Amino acid sequence: MKSRSNANLCVVCTCGGHLYEAMKAISLYTGRRFFITDYSKRLESILQGQKVYYVPDHNFRPFFLMKNIIQTLIILIKERPDIVLSTGASLSIPTCIWAKILGKRLIYVETGGNVYTPTQTGRLLYRFADDFLIQWPPLKKHFPKGIFGGPLI
Repeated sequence: MKSRSNANLCVVCTCGGHLYEAMKAISLYTGRRFFITDYSKRLESILQGQKVYYVPDHNFRPFFLMKNIIQTLIILIKERPDIVLSTGASLSIPTCIWAKILGKRLIYVETGGNVYTPTQTGRLLYRFADDFLIQWPPLKKHFPKGIFGGPLI
């Protein structure tokens, strides 16, 4: 197995606050990485110089969900990440599930925006994640195996 500094990292999340948290989470990571996110004009400058794949944020709409499922499988097969890290939201669910099916390490960081209640994405991916990080102690009651890492922002 590759050392973590040599691992190919896939970062999957929606743009906005989830992306900001993901960028903070990987700020010290120096290995290969690529992003899967939804398109936003402002991302062009934020992710300038990074390898980025844009997929639809399906928000549980059937057509866009199917498109996301197919696109993310193709991306994961092409890029062959060792680790998939996600901060949510719904856009990341297919990628994270594919990661587990393909035998990849899955790290999920529950968003710092929820202090007392879990997100829907967090509740779903908790059972799949190899490492599940929480940013607030009150979430430990919802995610007993969660690792408290403190707030990213």
